[in-house]
Amino acid sequence: MEKIVGSTNYIYMRRRINEIVSRIIDYNDKGLIRCGLCGRGTFTRRGFYLHIIRVHREDIIEMLRR
Repeated sequence: MEKIVGSTNYIYMRRRINEIVSRIIDYNDKGLIRCGLCGRGTFTRRGFYLHIIRVHREDIIEMLRR
């Protein structure tokens, strides 16, 4: 990622990605993964990844642009 955004913007971009990830992933009290954007779940890690890519790809791209 540092090669893409440059060394000066790397820290800012890393912090921004962590903020977005914390909004996207929601763990319930049993540690199972739910989607923080639409509330669907519970998912395995692979199932969550597929859900995010198929359903929320454009939402995530827009979050990164802002």
